[in-house]
Amino acid sequence: MHRDRHRAEAATSVIERRFVVDGHVARFRFAGPALVEPLTRALAHLRDDRAGPPDLLVHVWDSSSTGVPLSPLLRALVDSLHASPFSLLTPRHEIAALSGDRVGATYELGSQVLTLFDREAREAIYWMPDVEELPYYERGAPFRTVLHWWLAPHGVHLVHAAAVGTPDGVVLLTGKGGSGKSTTALASLATSLQYVSDDYCAFSGGEQPQVLSIYNTGKLRDDEDLARQPHLAPWVVNTDRAGDQKYLMYLAEHVPERLLHRAPLRAIVLPRVAGVDQPRLERVSPAATLRALAPTSMFQLPGGESEAFSRMADLARRVPCFRLDCSPDLMATAGAVEDL
Repeated sequence: MHRDRHRAEAATSVIERRFVVDGHVARFRFAGPALVEPLTRALAHLRDDRAGPPDLLVHVWDSSSTGVPLSPLLRALVDSLHASPFSLLTPRHEIAALSGDRVGATYELGSQVLTLFDREAREAIYWMPDVEELPYYERGAPFRTVLHWWLAPHGVHLVHAAAVGTPDGVVLLTGKGGSGKSTTALASLATSLQYVSDDYCAFSGGEQPQVLSIYNTGKLRDDEDLARQPHLAPWVVNTDRAGDQKYLMYLAEHVPERLLHRAPLRAIVLPRVAGVDQPRLERVSPAATLRALAPTSMFQLPGGESEAFSRMADLARRVPCFRLDCSPDLMATAGAVEDL
């Protein structure tokens, strides 16, 4: 794979970007410009090209724009993954034959993204066949597997959740898809709250857990959700969405001053669409919270299952946890989060 990457970088110009998460610097080397914009808009608020020495290096390239195909051996591997995915890939897209203590390897059938990570060298390769085939969800949360693998040894863990709050503290909104976390997070922009994340964020443990912004994206499920917040329509970048695509927007391009990069965690909230006249908050147990927080996070982010579960369990024990019954009145629901 390194030989293929060198050929791709030699075939075109190399463009570099640096991003900082919780003081840790990641350096990305793109072979040509094709993937730079699609894969960095979601991370733009973390960009700092003057940051110090990186402790992660990621090589990014695609075959279409560089004209460099995969080597025959890797091409055969990818073809075999498509032919026998259930025997060669785990449910979390890990390539079973390549994954181990030192190397992480995944292949995502939908996006066709191949990711390899050398944990000891802290170096990764991210390849896909054609930028034109890059799905919206990869644009909205790029490199999430690499970032997950890289940050975990630093005590920082990605989690499938939204977060809003103030510099004094934030609320983590978690639950399965369609529970209302993304809608509530975006509605909170109309309150005094700042925006940390929509779909993924990160947290660090310790006596006072911290929540960290990873992506500045926002998502709405469908036309009905967009109609409830029509002021967001000009921000949508995929107005021609098809199938089950969600509407995608990049908040750093519109309200950068409302983005919050880091704050202490004060509570975890489990929203659900309940159809009540007024939103209701009630305390729930750490166990109930963990059941909402852990499954989707662990299913979508491969590697380190035991440690990730333990950290999330500790998080649920450290802060108060609530069930939020969302009402059709978005401002009332966002107001309940603001009051909390």
